[in-house]
Amino acid sequence: MNSKRLALVSLNMLGQPIGLVHLASWVEDRLPDWSVRVIDTNWEDPETILSRERFDVIGISSMTTAFERARRLARTLKRRGIQAPIIIGGVHVSTCSEHHHPEFDAVISGEGEAKLGYYLEHGTVPPDEKIDLSQYPDLNFGHYHEATWRPKILRHWQASVVEATLLTSRGCPFRCRFCATTQFWHRYRAHTPDWVVRQLQALAEKGADRIAVWDDLFTVNKGRLRAIAERFENAQLQKVIKGMSVQGRADVIDEETCDYLRRMNVEWVGFGLESGSNRVLKYLKNQHASVAQNGRAMSICRRAGIKTGGSIMMGNPTETVREMMQTIWWTATAWRHGAYDINAFVATPYPGTEFWDIALAHGRVSDTMSFDELTLNRSFGTRARMLSIARWKFLFLLALLEIALLPYKVAKAWRLTAAFLKQRLARSRKGDGVGLGRSRARGGELEVGPVANQTSSRR
Repeated sequence: MNSKRLALVSLNMLGQPIGLVHLASWVEDRLPDWSVRVIDTNWEDPETILSRERFDVIGISSMTTAFERARRLARTLKRRGIQAPIIIGGVHVSTCSEHHHPEFDAVISGEGEAKLGYYLEHGTVPPDEKIDLSQYPDLNFGHYHEATWRPKILRHWQASVVEATLLTSRGCPFRCRFCATTQFWHRYRAHTPDWVVRQLQALAEKGADRIAVWDDLFTVNKGRLRAIAERFENAQLQKVIKGMSVQGRADVIDEETCDYLRRMNVEWVGFGLESGSNRVLKYLKNQHASVAQNGRAMSICRRAGIKTGGSIMMGNPTETVREMMQTIWWTATAWRHGAYDINAFVATPYPGTEFWDIALAHGRVSDTMSFDELTLNRSFGTRARMLSIARWKFLFLLALLEIALLPYKVAKAWRLTAAFLKQRLARSRKGDGVGLGRSRARGGELEVGPVANQTSSRR
């Protein structure tokens, strides 16, 4: 009997489509009659592939920022006479599941494995069913585009590396006001340490020497970290995986945690620093968050030889000019605590978050808006600001913030230039050497794209 074909399309422009690799691997393990093709828009044109090849079902995964592109793709495919059912999944429809869009034949909200498998067998979407992560199949990393395994200069590592993405847990035990993670996953769950190390071994065998762990919070369980570190060392992965980047949280970082991270070659820890104001931090996160705690966590990492980066937000609800000035000052002086890089964003409301409800009440967003606008850029964030400060004052504060960020940007540009020259020199010495790969836009040599771990799904 001929195998049925499923296409899974990623419209995410940050990193590799790890979520679709999970779905593809689960379907292949549970439904052997189905073959899966993952299409990564970073390297491929979904419209061309889906029009040229025959698929029995087409699935599109979309965050809010890509939802309008997903709708346009579905409309184009239907105009071209594609008969395969087109289903939509991902964060956006999971937080706006009540909205119907005729371009799609079915909506899969929330965790997708069991629902997708049932749909492929029966043609309907069942109620929610949580997956037992302790019984999860190993991932088929052959679904990553072949360009993944070519060395590229990435600005996160500031070196020529082969980076691959891994997700080792789902959800977050904390409930920040701006985060849609808790709405999507509902509760925190983690893959077993044995499973994690098997996936790391598989990535190393494919040629990856750097791993970006996309967990919302990798450092939350100290016992699990210890178990992963022990198995990492027993498998001698430290010889092939030269660096890992993870997301941490300041109030769960200590010397013991950093020891486990170093044992598995974690080179970067990213923090959601958010603000230089204690009041704003407590508003955004919880009563335990503080500016001093952020600095302390970064200093602990620095002493352990781990680089730290962070993200801050301007324009949070209830925030004052004075509090935003505190954030600007903290950003300018964060190097004292060991900050290696700081990324800044304007607070942006996303569906499923408390921020969305606030912006909705202010008339800044609507359920019928074009979601193309909801990008992490300062233009829309300025228009959708959730506080009553005059626009010109807010723009002036953003200009001051750019000045505070300048030393980090200059240092980053210098390190990238040095890495590029070093690679060029190595290539000239070897004659043919290692290539630089191609850019995400498929048109250039140098890949300096954004780091998914620094703009994680918390936003």
